[in-house]
Amino acid sequence: MIPRSRTRSNKTLLLCLSVWFFTLSLPAIDISTQISLVSHEQDHQLLGSFSLKLSNDAFSDASPNEPLYVRFRTLHSQGWSHTLVDMRPETGDAPINLAVFPVNQSTQINPNLNPDAVQLVRLIKGEREGWIRINRSSSTWVAADVIGVAPSPDRPVAFSLGLRGSQSVRNNANTVTRGNERADLHYLADTSLFANYRDTSSFRVGTLERLDFIAVDSRTFGVEIGQGVLLGGSLSVSFSDDVVVARGAAYVPCFEFHNVEDSFDTTVVERTVNRFDLIRARTFGLQVPALYLTNSSDFVWEEGTRLFVTLPEFSGRAYADGDPQSITRLDTTREFVWQATDLQVTSSGSSQWRVEKIMWNENVFAGYELILESGEYDVFETLTLTGMIMELDDDFRNESIRLAAHAVYTNQIVTQGELAHLGPLTHTLFELAPGEDNFHRQVLSYTAYDEPEWLFEGHVVNPHDQSVDVTMLFYNRHGILLGVLPAQPLAAHAKNVFDVASLFGDAAADVLSWVEVLSRERVGVAAVIENTDGTTLDVYPGVSDSRDTLYGAHLPANLESWRTKAAVVANNLAEESSFFLELPGQGETRLPGFFFPGGTAILDDQYFVNNEVRSPWFRLNAVSAEGGNGLLFFSRSDHLAQLVSTPLDLQPTREWRFDHLGQWQNAWWNGLVVTNPGENSVPILVNLYNAEGDKIEDFPLVLAPGEKSAELLANHLNGVLLEPYHRMDVIADEPILSFLLMGQDGKPVATRVRGNLEGSRGKLLPIAFGADRAKPGYTGLALINPFALETEIEITPYTAAGEARPTVSVSIPRFSKSINLLETLLGDDREVTHLHMKGTRSFTAFGLVGSRDNQQLATVDVINLD
Repeated sequence: MIPRSRTRSNKTLLLCLSVWFFTLSLPAIDISTQISLVSHEQDHQLLGSFSLKLSNDAFSDASPNEPLYVRFRTLHSQGWSHTLVDMRPETGDAPINLAVFPVNQSTQINPNLNPDAVQLVRLIKGEREGWIRINRSSSTWVAADVIGVAPSPDRPVAFSLGLRGSQSVRNNANTVTRGNERADLHYLADTSLFANYRDTSSFRVGTLERLDFIAVDSRTFGVEIGQGVLLGGSLSVSFSDDVVVARGAAYVPCFEFHNVEDSFDTTVVERTVNRFDLIRARTFGLQVPALYLTNSSDFVWEEGTRLFVTLPEFSGRAYADGDPQSITRLDTTREFVWQATDLQVTSSGSSQWRVEKIMWNENVFAGYELILESGEYDVFETLTLTGMIMELDDDFRNESIRLAAHAVYTNQIVTQGELAHLGPLTHTLFELAPGEDNFHRQVLSYTAYDEPEWLFEGHVVNPHDQSVDVTMLFYNRHGILLGVLPAQPLAAHAKNVFDVASLFGDAAADVLSWVEVLSRERVGVAAVIENTDGTTLDVYPGVSDSRDTLYGAHLPANLESWRTKAAVVANNLAEESSFFLELPGQGETRLPGFFFPGGTAILDDQYFVNNEVRSPWFRLNAVSAEGGNGLLFFSRSDHLAQLVSTPLDLQPTREWRFDHLGQWQNAWWNGLVVTNPGENSVPILVNLYNAEGDKIEDFPLVLAPGEKSAELLANHLNGVLLEPYHRMDVIADEPILSFLLMGQDGKPVATRVRGNLEGSRGKLLPIAFGADRAKPGYTGLALINPFALETEIEITPYTAAGEARPTVSVSIPRFSKSINLLETLLGDDREVTHLHMKGTRSFTAFGLVGSRDNQQLATVDVINLD
């Protein structure tokens, strides 16, 4: 028989063993912390960081619909100094994804583990608690073969809080940035923990600040939505007791290097830079936003204090010790440099600073030294640093723009008047990334560089009520960038007129091939070609798009009377291009030479004439990512006044509408060009309409494959019409090319009129000629209302300086048009250089400019503004 007393003792022993075993079997979370010194009587004190390490399946029941929570709470503080996350509806912060990372090299995080697996979801100024939400079951956090498994003692994982964004980055972590990040934008997030200790009797010098941890289930309510939180059921999870994050001290030295004036948050923001920004940066540099240095110690810094702001590869301490070249990691291949500009320092207090530039050698700028000359650098006094500029190479890809700050401070009590070092703090200002080209690009594809007797003039007009940043780039025929006009504002409604000689000198006229115009908002771009004796004239518009197929829809047949020339430019700048010239019935021929990005070729009759017969038209097929563009000229060799151009961006379509025809009763002739670029015969019907929109005549055409028709309209009509025709439609069974040639009987002038004019309510005529030209000229304006409702159009003329002249209104009935000389509309067109037009409804328009002696005539295409 066993004695009763012995039996009772065995039961007690068994009970104790079972409780002990149960306690050991609880999933345990190992806590490790960093301990910082904090002032025992100051606000905004930086606590140490902490990490939670899992070597078991502690959060197996977590899911997005039923998350688990970990609460941590300070023992002594009055509460947090600032808010990190407040998801309550009136605030709506995004949570911070806490990076789950492997603790050892044998552990790999499951690549399918969502970035939101662990999140900081509440840490609000004035509260003492912080809340971590577990959204994904820990059963799948670790990679094992092709499945996810739970952490284990030999494959542990962890996540951390209390770190600056860049300090939280870990290899193979599960977040997008590999560090703690904002869940909405996926940029690195600062989770540094600042707490307040002013008037805290329990926290003195030497007191340890501890965190208290508990884990609760999904029945916890109010973390994300309420003022207070109702705890759910406790989880069977234990935490280790390494929970000390700070020790109370007097005279704690600290300073903050930050880019938000009232926050020490070191969040790294991506700053996209597009090609327009790079051009501006190459000219003026890239302005660095204001930076801030704050004395966050609990004592003042006194005269003799020195602050160093340097590029990270240079050591501020080495400069302070008088050995500036002893420590450096200078990378001579970096894609940006800093300008040695004059740094401005503005203090929120009374301190006065002298700034010295730091040069690593005579060519390499390293940073700035700030010397406290008078006053005191007080507690929480902030210095604002402005005026820093960096330069970018235009081949940059991705760069982190970083600076480092180092302090050498002094205080009679704390340092006994000696200098003490603090830092460095390395701060990432922003991440550069290639941005989308959200600017407007237009190209003037020809500058008459190969024609000694022709003059080129570019026109850039701002049609907006505010200034627009504009830059221009100038290339030679090999695609080599000759120069860049600095990006600068063009005033509201102002006009910039430029020529080659005024920018680069007379010699440049022989090499400058084409011009690229970039602007923040759409501007009007056009060019004028005029010969030195003032006879020939042409105006052509800037083009926005590159094409992989280009068409020269008309080459005159008469070799003796007409000369032809086409300028072809690979203006896409994307990659090398090959262009194949295709003549009807002759197949393709590769153009000789290499088309580097930006390269230009001039095609003349040696390309178009075979056996003394000129091809009627041509096609260019580009083999590249985006192709190119160009301009076709044909001019009379026996009447020098006739010069006509047509952009090569013309594309085939089945229907062509010409809103205006020159009136035959006023001695205007109209030549219709129709080209069939296809492989089938094409029936075509041409319809003519009167002023009321009624069809009054039609005639058919049939074009064989590759055939072109270029004839006067009068040749297709039976005698003289009883009433004038005002517009024309060309309708084909297959896509064709078409445009209109127009001139005046007995006068040596001709011009091209584009078909299928696009309607809009706002338009810009970028070029207007007035009587004050060296060769007195005129401007004709055609305004067409192609619809069945009346349209009222307001015309505001402007001078080159953007000064508005009185606005005039023109009322156009349904299906009608208004053809007027500008001097008739305005009364006085002197100094007027461009027009802004605004209609109550959509309308179409174009301009004609010419000389009073009837030797010059050119079409001006309008630019649609909406």
